[in-house]
Amino acid sequence: IPEISRLNVYTDKTARDRQIARIISLAFIFSTAMGGLFFFLPAEIGETFYPGEQTAQAIRILALVNPLMYVETISDGILKAIGEQMRTLRFSLYNSALRITVILLLIPHFGVNGYLWLLVASNTYAFLLSYHRLRKVTQLRLDARKCIVLPLVFTALSGGAARLAVGALNAGAGVLTASVGTVVFCGCFALFYLLFLKGDRCLSDKCAVSRRATVPGQHGAGRKTVKEYGMQLREKQTARRYYGVQEKQFKKYYVKADKKSGIAGENL
Repeated sequence: IPEISRLNVYTDKTARDRQIARIISLAFIFSTAMGGLFFFLPAEIGETFYPGEQTAQAIRILALVNPLMYVETISDGILKAIGEQMRTLRFSLYNSALRITVILLLIPHFGVNGYLWLLVASNTYAFLLSYHRLRKVTQLRLDARKCIVLPLVFTALSGGAARLAVGALNAGAGVLTASVGTVVFCGCFALFYLLFLKGDRCLSDKCAVSRRATVPGQHGAGRKTVKEYGMQLREKQTARRYYGVQEKQFKKYYVKADKKSGIAGENL
């Protein structure tokens, strides 16, 4: 949050928006994994912390809204960091009014289950308000495949592996099964995610093929790669030819632009 506040003072918000997108992406991924852990192991976790209380159903219901709770909390903090305090206060008032209304309508008829679904509804509503506002005041654009679809797939696979491990123990719900299930789930999710990062790396600028000193192939070492100076020279020649000016004339323009205050490239 302090880092986002620092970046928010600059006129160019690109760095700020990039940092916000990174934080929200990680929040989606982490919260999806944690929600999946509670969804696939509700009885084991419930018996570990609340033995004999039959909390499995409540844990599973709240697991569905767990990702939204994480992201809403972080979105609220980010909005406050970029000067949207009044907006977040207004959202809190809206959410409080919703909770009071639902309590009056559902709790008398449905009891504890009504309260659980109240938490689901209120947190979903708060998430929609905060996330929509964050998208509106920033250039936040997330990759749904990386932040939602793949984490859900990894969560389902990890949950299946955890259930198999717990079933193999055949020890009933308790500390042992909860521990084993948690370790298997987290380990599988981390493994799937690391494998995805390694595979997805070759579709980005960080690919080893793109970063190697020579081009691929048997005779790659004998072929020259374009250095930084060569790239700059090519761009300069492109700009010079685009405007139809000679080298000396272009140099005069650059000297004038460099003497002015500000960024020389923009002045040019």
